Amino acid sequence: MMKFLQEKVFKKILVIALVMMGSVVWGQSIFSNSIDDTNPSAYNPYIIGQIVNSNITVSGIGRGSGIGGNAGSGRYNANSWDTASLDTNAYFEFTITPNAGYQINFTNFQYVGQKSGTGPKYFSLRSSLDGYTADIYTYSNTGSSSATFSLQTADLSAANYQGITTTITFRYYAWGATSGSGTYSINDFNFTGTVVPVVLATPEFNLGASSLTFGSVCLNQTENGSFTFTGDNFSTNATIQVAAL
Repeated sequence: MMKFLQEKVFKKILVIALVMMGSVVWGQSIFSNSIDDTNPSAYNPYIIGQIVNSNITVSGIGRGSGIGGNAGSGRYNANSWDTASLDTNAYFEFTITPNAGYQINFTNFQYVGQKSGTGPKYFSLRSSLDGYTADIYTYSNTGSSSATFSLQTADLSAANYQGITTTITFRYYAWGATSGSGTYSINDFNFTGTVVPVVLATPEFNLGASSLTFGSVCLNQTENGSFTFTGDNFSTNATIQVAAL
């Protein structure tokens, strides 16, 4: 019992550290979970205890059809990683959707993983942006002993992971286990970045022979479907018609 409590305290400290590092070094934490239940893998997806930015919605952590849930306390655990190469159905999955009028600028995906002695040896993070074809990040642990990975960081600062205004899904693949019963788990995870209002480019309106240009303008959609404008040099008595594209 004492060991279990010590592990819980350690995990809480680790998650606090993840959030602090995310806010100080890598941007803000926008989606994280310390995964503290006694058997999180009973759920697909698992959402209990997750911390989420108020301007996004998320799926939780789930798993693909190629793996099965495996009991494990304080971690999202699975087995059946025993293919020789990447199996497109064997993955942990995270889906993130920005609310209307907001965009996500990703910085990193941080996690702690754990494998059994016969668990998978190779790991890859991919995304729905290209249909899960290119590796964003890879990792390997070819040892034959059980291991808990040190904190790992996948860089998401590339231009294609900035300004995300629609749903994006990340899949974390693993393969190379020496037995179908070999397990691998995500113990903690944290997506860092910023979630900010969508800012439109400076508009220009042609008025016959002349033009009228406003400074930076932010267009916000309200709950009733109308729009409000804010920005420097913006005239409050101007009338603008917005048409859907």
